[in-house]
Amino acid sequence: MNSKIKRYIAASCLLLLIITVFTACKGGDNGETGSTVDPFSVTEYPATVTTTAPTVTTDESSTGMFDDFATTTTPASTTQRSTTNSSVSIPVVPIPGITDPSVPQTLPPSVDPQLTNTTNGGSQYDIKKLLSAFGYAYDPDEDCFYSELDSWQRRGGFAPHYDLGAFLLNMQYITFTVDFDWGGESWRLQFWKGNYSVVLDGAEIGVYTKPLNADTQLYNTADDEHLLNMSMELYAKNPRNDSTRLFRRPTTDHWWLTGFKIVQNNNIPGKMVLVCTIRFRDSAMADAYTASLEQVRGRYAPLRTFNKVSKLEYLTDDTYYRDGNSVTMCWRAVGYLNYDFPEETTTAKP
Repeated sequence: MNSKIKRYIAASCLLLLIITVFTACKGGDNGETGSTVDPFSVTEYPATVTTTAPTVTTDESSTGMFDDFATTTTPASTTQRSTTNSSVSIPVVPIPGITDPSVPQTLPPSVDPQLTNTTNGGSQYDIKKLLSAFGYAYDPDEDCFYSELDSWQRRGGFAPHYDLGAFLLNMQYITFTVDFDWGGESWRLQFWKGNYSVVLDGAEIGVYTKPLNADTQLYNTADDEHLLNMSMELYAKNPRNDSTRLFRRPTTDHWWLTGFKIVQNNNIPGKMVLVCTIRFRDSAMADAYTASLEQVRGRYAPLRTFNKVSKLEYLTDDTYYRDGNSVTMCWRAVGYLNYDFPEETTTAKP
């Protein structure tokens, strides 16, 4: 398929997505794959993850995502560096394929040559203008679409009905929410990954707030005073193998960090892996978030929970590592299919 045609198809899919967001607000709880594969055929994993150094193994039947790399009891030495954005330090993830501190903090102004071709009608300016009207932009270096900081969706809020509506638009993904209180407000972080049409795979992280103990399911999208410093990378399966990386979204302050990539065939949401780092405002906020994160459950893989690891190099499926106020998470199977989430939120505040 011609790349320009594929981009117009993707833009049309994004338009459908935006219309749904506008009419149903932004929200949901949890989901999975859009292929002929049984969505509940995901391999079950141990309910706990060791926080000690991995032992030597060559067992080819092992299901651990990083097993190919667990061939020594001595993890590689690591060094800590930091990169800043808005005066906030983000820890470097010293394992292959996770956020590189050399990635620029803002998207470069470079232009995809294919988008500048005007011989067949249309132009790079026309496509950018169309995407911007819908609240999105295109990153030619990562070949992915992403949501703009001040997109009109920011006015929509968050309510737990969007995910069910998304299924009607042939979107199938896994999602979960993390609810906690901090700073006199109730916070919700929601994570998504999966298929956003037959030609788009992607991931999202949303940040929402509402007054403490407010008797409403509607959350406000984070304003400028509530933005969190975040980065993400999405992999088709193994984050230790850069060849499976779909895209990277650089570290930035945002309320809705997203990425959507055109694909020939949709990947299975339950096998896709999202690796993200979030910098919280202080230790108390990070405490509240991680305590709630460990309570997340979901019907997609009922035995799975998020477990803390003691070193970053031990990060594997459905685990997280904390360094000060920063939390790096490797997410694979915890959560719900977007058409199979409960009426209650997927987490209970600890």
